[in-house]
Amino acid sequence: MMRRLYHLLSLVCITVTLALAGLVAAAAYTGKLSDERLAKLAEVIRAEDAAEPDAPLAGAALAASPQPAHGTPASLEVLQRELDRRQRELEYQDEQLQQLRRLVAQEREELRQARTSFYEQATAQREQAQDESFQELVKLYESLQPRQVKDILMEMEATQAARYLEAMNRRTASKIIGQFRSEMEKTHLQQVLSQMQAG
Repeated sequence: MMRRLYHLLSLVCITVTLALAGLVAAAAYTGKLSDERLAKLAEVIRAEDAAEPDAPLAGAALAASPQPAHGTPASLEVLQRELDRRQRELEYQDEQLQQLRRLVAQEREELRQARTSFYEQATAQREQAQDESFQELVKLYESLQPRQVKDILMEMEATQAARYLEAMNRRTASKIIGQFRSEMEKTHLQQVLSQMQAG
């Protein structure tokens, strides 16, 4: 009698388990049973059946839950896109750097040309000013008495005195040369005339 009762209870348990598994499978197949509900159902079954520590439904829930796929074509494609993006960024930065270097080189060249032009203009203006000042002094010396000009030339170096005598009117220069009479004046005059002949 007890044996029959035991077999009957076992048959009922098996039937209920199979029915429950069928319901779960149908719900999962139709999409009505989500992963969260499946996990809760597995917890309920484990609580009701403490004798079975590893519930099949829990395993099914873990198997059904989506896991991140590493190394799949999709993840490799994402990685490739990221590498391509970084490569483009590096190429853009390199292009910007090259452009900046070209601009710096161009500015340096323009600065060098501007400096050279400035020095040339400054030199030309200085020479012009010196020439104008020289011509004014020549006119001034020509307006003075020959003896006064002789005294001025005696204070100059022979090279400088020769420049002024060469720039003067010949008649005026001759009168000034005639004022060199002392031995010291004649010696200085010889040096001046030597510079005029050498120049």
